[in-house]
Amino acid sequence: MKMPWASTPDAFRRASASWRQMLVMQPPARTLIVEDTFRTPWGTFKRRGKIEFEDGLCMGVLYDFVLPQVDHQGIRFRMRWSGLGDVGTAGELTLTTMDRAGTSPHKSQIDRRFYSKGWQAVDIKVGEWGKLIFS
Repeated sequence: MKMPWASTPDAFRRASASWRQMLVMQPPARTLIVEDTFRTPWGTFKRRGKIEFEDGLCMGVLYDFVLPQVDHQGIRFRMRWSGLGDVGTAGELTLTTMDRAGTSPHKSQIDRRFYSKGWQAVDIKVGEWGKLIFS
């Protein structure tokens, strides 16, 4: 089966591509929370940040944020949705990235053709790294 991207990549890369304005979920996620976790032999460290979207989180913003995150050897990520099922309430999306000490320096893993021509950096203010204490 041939994927649509393979047959018309320029249509998907256009800054005005319709998928970029689509909401990620219904009801719309109005909050994107980012949790970064970094594991070393000396402990596990975590930091957190969030950004609000009055009209809801769109695919273009999510894609623009996630692509550079996963375009790094050794990074794993997951997404969790909450607030679903509550009619009329806004959902929340949490994106968690996990990295381990000892992974190679940043080396692009994703072909540049997968970056949209409409790509924009998404600035999410995150807190300071804090060491997690396990008891």
